[in-house]
Amino acid sequence: MIKKNFWQIIIGIGIFLSVFWAGKGLFKYSFYQTHDIARHLARSYDAIISIKEGQFPLRWSGLLNYNCGTPTFTFYFPGFYYLVAAIYPFVKSVMSAIKVVSFLSLLVGTLFFFLWMKEETKDKWAALAGSLLYLYAPYTFLLIYVRGSPEYLSFGVLPVVLYFYAKAFSAKGDLSFLTSCFLAAVTGGFLAISHNIVSLFIMPVILLYLLIKFWQSRGLKVHQIMLICFSFISAFGLGAFFIFPAFLEQKFTKLAIPIFNYQHHFPTLAQVIYSKWGFGDSAIGIVDDAMSFQLGFAQWAVLLLVAIWLIFNLVKKVPISKYIWVVVFWVLSLFFLYLVLPISIPFWQKVRFLQTIQFSWRLLGICVFTLSALFSFWLSKVKSKFVYWPVLIGVVLLAFLGNRNHLLSQPVLESELSLYRDLDNLCLNCQKVPAFAETTLPSTASQSCFFTTPLVESGESRDKLLAQEITRGSTFGSIKLDINKDKLIGNQIILNLSYFPEIFHIKINEKDVPYEDCSGRVCVKTSDLDNGINNILWKVGETELERFFDLVSLSFLGTWVFILVYFLPKHKIK
Repeated sequence: MIKKNFWQIIIGIGIFLSVFWAGKGLFKYSFYQTHDIARHLARSYDAIISIKEGQFPLRWSGLLNYNCGTPTFTFYFPGFYYLVAAIYPFVKSVMSAIKVVSFLSLLVGTLFFFLWMKEETKDKWAALAGSLLYLYAPYTFLLIYVRGSPEYLSFGVLPVVLYFYAKAFSAKGDLSFLTSCFLAAVTGGFLAISHNIVSLFIMPVILLYLLIKFWQSRGLKVHQIMLICFSFISAFGLGAFFIFPAFLEQKFTKLAIPIFNYQHHFPTLAQVIYSKWGFGDSAIGIVDDAMSFQLGFAQWAVLLLVAIWLIFNLVKKVPISKYIWVVVFWVLSLFFLYLVLPISIPFWQKVRFLQTIQFSWRLLGICVFTLSALFSFWLSKVKSKFVYWPVLIGVVLLAFLGNRNHLLSQPVLESELSLYRDLDNLCLNCQKVPAFAETTLPSTASQSCFFTTPLVESGESRDKLLAQEITRGSTFGSIKLDINKDKLIGNQIILNLSYFPEIFHIKINEKDVPYEDCSGRVCVKTSDLDNGINNILWKVGETELERFFDLVSLSFLGTWVFILVYFLPKHKIK
């Protein structure tokens, strides 16, 4: 027992130190620069203010688009912003909160990958090796230090979900089984709102994992199978408040309009084997690419070593059932690698939903996951210590050495530091359209708002009207408007609010009034105005569709609360 605890402590310390070394670049500068960091700072700042104003779940980011707002949180992975908002009160800095979320994503992902693999393989060293391979991959550091994409949060949550499912299948008692299913459902729900693209591709992988586990665990009772299935469905149910509005309401925005041609951004096989590390962008073609698309030398080594091992086992006619997980994750690795490369373009042309991710190299993260799991499962099947230890140590060392130059962030330019410190101005500046910075503008908008956008203007002549802003938050505002209706041109006035159907509650002189879409901006009829002084109040709510899926998520949560409250104290699951 003492020896077992000793090695657990050593492994725990080793994992923390490995994560600390990998994440040290987050804390080198007060502000660091990535492709998307300004956008996430502005959105996070807006999320914090919106939550303080009582908006929950997050829908509208009213400080963006030069204070005209956009429905950013309806469409973009709100899980990240919920975490930043939750951590912010403790660190008192949006940048620090983002750093903490980034570091915790690395730590939680690595730790739970180890726990999941240990549960599956019963081999702590194979589990540790796989978790380190999962951490030390070029794409991981590309997400953290180059792109600044919250995809890393999804890859941090994924092993947590799989660990709880593994615990459910191995549970000896009712209490452990039920608790594991519930936690798998909750973490699966959070995975679903962590990143749209990652969850789209990862959920089928989790489903495949569960199907194979069902096949292996033939002693499961019917109610256990049903509860595990309900747990998986609950990931979509608990995340329904985001998943379904994000899909069904994008028709009101420019999200459905592709910004990039997916065929222009496939990395070559040579680039995936090795490409120079950089902090630039993915360019059209390959000549001007200024970022790395390499999979990782250690990851390639695992793929090739396992291929040789599989051929050897096939020649010896070893039943595949004895190493089914090795086969599954090797095939999955090849499949996702195939999707990354230009050879898969005909497949992308046939399966059109793939085109929505625009960059095939985004699937490198899933390749890293499948290869890391493959490494652990394969090592646990290697019986010879003369092969086991040299391979384990060699691959892990290769992972460390291959990423030694990928662990630092880029500082923000001195000339831009003041902007990053003043998040009110950053919110205004970071969402310019029609650049690719924002795609949640109304589908009818020809341009974004700007500094010069008036509070109120006439609908036809676009003349600026005499108006004073009394209050303004992210989700509410009030305007005092003085007009002479006889001199107005047209029958509408336009407010400095981006249009989105149903979400605004507008009152003019204490009367509820409807609003319309005027080229992507909110407008009201002049017939609802009085001559002279008018008090216009607006507040952001939710669409009927959003409220419905809020109830769906609450229903799933309520069902789990009922199951836990009813069954746990009485242990009635047999």
